Amino acid sequence: MSSHRVLITAMGGNVGQGVLKALRASARSFYICAIDMEPLSAGFSLVDAYYTTPRTGAPGFREALTEIVRREAIAAIYVCSPTELEFFASHAAALASELGVSTFVNPASVVRTGSDKLATAEFLRNHGFPFPDTVACEDEAGMERLVREHGFPLFAKPRRGSSSRNVFIVNSLSEVNAAQTLVPDLVLQQYLADDAGEFTAARFRAPTAASGR
Repeated sequence: MSSHRVLITAMGGNVGQGVLKALRASARSFYICAIDMEPLSAGFSLVDAYYTTPRTGAPGFREALTEIVRREAIAAIYVCSPTELEFFASHAAALASELGVSTFVNPASVVRTGSDKLATAEFLRNHGFPFPDTVACEDEAGMERLVREHGFPLFAKPRRGSSSRNVFIVNSLSEVNAAQTLVPDLVLQQYLADDAGEFTAARFRAPTAASGR
């Protein structure tokens, strides 16, 4: 049995497959188990063991995870989907206590800030980092200021969301109101044009001293 037995979540996504690639390139030998809610996940063909589970946080997921960790003698979990962060951040301590498994996830307070576009923009502003000017769409005075200072177009986005779902480029307040009828809890955000195109960067860092069993 390998001494480094790990579990990668959301194996169908680019982050999970990126973590897999990094582990396979390591000087260490890893036994890699993967989970995903999609039974035909392409990443399943690249790992040592795999399981289809309910959606993270759904009824039955916690029990399925517990069984997999015990059966596969998993020492560490790599959390690889934004939608899973809240669950694993909230359960990391319990999983460590009950199963002796390390979960590579930020503290719950960090996850909640990073999952909230308005809170993220405020954090960046308050700590001296560049940030896109962002207001809640319920803040009428804030929206008027944003339009006055930046003009249109602007972005209307879900305050909490990922993968560019339900993101609108709006050119008037009437378009903002129309977007609000489709998606609740929107933010209005400064439009940062980039003539060179869109770039997405993802970084996953786990403690270098993590031990396996």
